[in-house]
Amino acid sequence: MKTHVALALCLTGMSWSVSAAEWHVNPTAATGGDGSQARPFSSLAETLAALPGGPAEPLTVRLAVGTYRIGSALEITAAHTRGQPLVFNGAGKARISGGKIISPHRASSGWRLDIKGKAPRELFANGERRPRARFPKVGWLRVAEALPDKRGGFIAQADLPPVGTQAELLFLHDWSVSRIPVKSIRGAELRTSGPIGFPAAHYVIDHYEPHPRFCLENDILLLTEKGTWCADKDGQVFYLPRDGETFENTLIEIPVADKLLRVSGTAEKPVRDVRFEGITFEHCRWDVPPSGYAEGQATKHVPRDVSEVAGEPHGNWQFVPWAVEVEHAESVVFRMCRFRNLGGGGVLLGRATRSCVLDRCQVVEVSGNGIGIGEGGERRVDGKPWWQAAPAEAAAGNRVERCLIERCGAQFHGAVGLWVGLAKDSRIQGNEVRHLPYTGISVGWMWNPTPTPCGGNLVEGNHIHHVMQLLSDGGGIYTLGRQPGTLLRDNLIHDIPLNAGLAESNGMFFDQGSSELRIENNLISSTDRSPLRFHKAGRIVVAGNRWVLPENIPALRFNNTPREVIEVGENPVLGKQEMAALAAEWRTKHPAPEVK
Repeated sequence: MKTHVALALCLTGMSWSVSAAEWHVNPTAATGGDGSQARPFSSLAETLAALPGGPAEPLTVRLAVGTYRIGSALEITAAHTRGQPLVFNGAGKARISGGKIISPHRASSGWRLDIKGKAPRELFANGERRPRARFPKVGWLRVAEALPDKRGGFIAQADLPPVGTQAELLFLHDWSVSRIPVKSIRGAELRTSGPIGFPAAHYVIDHYEPHPRFCLENDILLLTEKGTWCADKDGQVFYLPRDGETFENTLIEIPVADKLLRVSGTAEKPVRDVRFEGITFEHCRWDVPPSGYAEGQATKHVPRDVSEVAGEPHGNWQFVPWAVEVEHAESVVFRMCRFRNLGGGGVLLGRATRSCVLDRCQVVEVSGNGIGIGEGGERRVDGKPWWQAAPAEAAAGNRVERCLIERCGAQFHGAVGLWVGLAKDSRIQGNEVRHLPYTGISVGWMWNPTPTPCGGNLVEGNHIHHVMQLLSDGGGIYTLGRQPGTLLRDNLIHDIPLNAGLAESNGMFFDQGSSELRIENNLISSTDRSPLRFHKAGRIVVAGNRWVLPENIPALRFNNTPREVIEVGENPVLGKQEMAALAAEWRTKHPAPEVK
């Protein structure tokens, strides 16, 4: 039998009593409910407002089937938990959306959607992302030569359509992209309203890939393909419906909330024991700064409205924001949740998180990175990098298990599926990571062997495939920096295509400073270049791995790395049939994530 406790709380001017063990929320309910099954709360905001004075014992909040629309982030602090476990259960049928439904009107160019506000970067029809109009419709154009400053524009290999200033240039660097507004086009000459490339010197237009790739997006002149759209600066959106789409059978949504959920405690009062089960988090907006966006790596960029710190390009760089953020928290768990159709990153277990978990979750159709653990090194404490001044704030002991991560980097193609920064003792196990423009799993965030809190991370039993589909200089797994005790073991990696840019793409790539790692018992096949590559790396042990080699390609590629610092044991080279049999056995041992 449930225990009931009478509570006298002021909520919408009413006193009410409710079960101390269970509350209910229903998006179709009337406001002013008491959280009981008979009179549920009508929104999550109403529920959170009641929590600080709620029952001082474990509580489950049950979300009825339906969509819970929010205009700003839900904020959960230690006050909401009352020192007791708190569970939000959606039973797989509750959807938290930062999106708004837009009703279309007929126009000469298909349908018109009056946004009445800043133009969106994303549009979803019946739950699916619709691409912006682009030129060319498929594939890429090529640069013939950069303009003299190598930042402000270029000459293309052929004349370009005379798009207006609402159009955007999407420019591919080897491992990152720039998205910059077009300033003018005259024939084959294109000039941009902001500089192309991250501010570091080697991101100039012609430094890497010969004749770099680019395309143009978002102009009414380009709107010729069914199922695409464009927006003007007055907040009008034009959409060409697909065959069979009508006003009656097509639900159009655009993101309006810039964050969906923040679970945030303090060093003195971390949030503890909060669990989210069977909830979909969907639609979150991030607007590129007016003068554009240029990635450094993994969506880290210097905002164009922020000055550099003492001339250091990395001083202010930051991620494309995450839809869901957790910091100063312990034992926060997401189980059987979905993070989808998001305009920035997915979910971050950030600063000072401990023993937090993503279990059997799906992260799909995300514009930025999928999942993140920890943080980079740019934050400062008392004038020093945080990892020197306050290393205890490193994320530690977090886990990502049995998750499906796919189709991330939808807008910001240098994103990675799963990013682990200066974190320790992370466990990345049993996940499937697939269909990404760049790297699958990235571990570490220091471009030299300087000691940091990073180490003891385990990447084990993951299936990583069909990544590096657009950019170059990455891999199924990518590492940076000194990481004592980090182990990459028993992963299945395949289908890493030939790099289109200058630098190789590999099964695993150990970049600058990577050292004190162990690489063992991995299966790697269908890589067009070497299974493993090392660049300015230190001591790494490589043993017991098995791979299939392309013709005339070495198993290990050394770039500015002395061969003697890599301790190489027995790593048998297999034929395709042998690898196929081992891969089948591996899949039996590591079944695909059960994501519902």
